[in-house]
Amino acid sequence: MNFFRPLLLVFVIIILITAGCIGPEQPGDTQYPTTEMTVSPGSEEGSSVLIRISFADQEAIVELYDNAAANDLRSMLPLTLTFRDYNGAEKIAYPPETLDTANAPAGYDPEAGDVALYAPWGNIAVFYRDSPYASGLVPLGHVVSGLESLAAVSGEFSATIDVLE
Repeated sequence: MNFFRPLLLVFVIIILITAGCIGPEQPGDTQYPTTEMTVSPGSEEGSSVLIRISFADQEAIVELYDNAAANDLRSMLPLTLTFRDYNGAEKIAYPPETLDTANAPAGYDPEAGDVALYAPWGNIAVFYRDSPYASGLVPLGHVVSGLESLAAVSGEFSATIDVLE
């Protein structure tokens, strides 16, 4: 009988862990669920806002999320910015005005293809590699095509960002 009690305890712990009831909390888990990072609806159900980043005779297409910072960025377009590589994981540029961070998360864990605002510095970041959680990151959108081309550009480069219509 004593043999089954520890076995039962292990079984209950495994069930609680897989159900998400116990275990270490990850910074991005409760900050900004992916269900809240939806794209802005257009005139038709299911449509979204796409922007184009044009650089060196190439382009990357980004699907914008529906949040205050992304909407602020969209309102500034078209825009030409100077991008540079940062930390071997992202291309960054500074928009001419501060983006609205109302109701923004405290931070999140970006993946390759994510476009974000780093609020403390005011820069836009296009991640071409996964990066660890960072406080102050506000999701703006996600690259749907052209990420490899953007990642391959070296040094500083000029890029024009406009709404894709």
